[in-house]
Amino acid sequence: MQNPWLSILLSDYEGHMSLPEVAQAGMLSREFEVLVRQYVPESVAILGCSGGSGFDRISPNVTSRVVGVDINAAYIETARPDFWGNFALLSCTPAICKPQRCDSILSICSALRPCLSIWI
Repeated sequence: MQNPWLSILLSDYEGHMSLPEVAQAGMLSREFEVLVRQYVPESVAILGCSGGSGFDRISPNVTSRVVGVDINAAYIETARPDFWGNFALLSCTPAICKPQRCDSILSICSALRPCLSIWI
């Protein structure tokens, strides 16, 4: 069975998150900005980065490496043109895990841990 996140268009997802009655897009960006200002990371990972949500809140003068992780590779590819020149952006797409196993997700998290200043 295909993961439903692979069939949702980025425009539909971002539109939903920006609806006034949902209001999560702005809230998540603001909260993320508070964290990057507080911790001033040289590198940061955004799990569930969609199309680069929150990347605009990261100062390239402070943070040189941004790791965007999302289950939908098309979302990450949308972020590349907007942010590629600002950061060394690494895109990772975790494998779909079965309900009883998530080894592939844990492997990606373990591989990224040494390069992260903030784990969100």
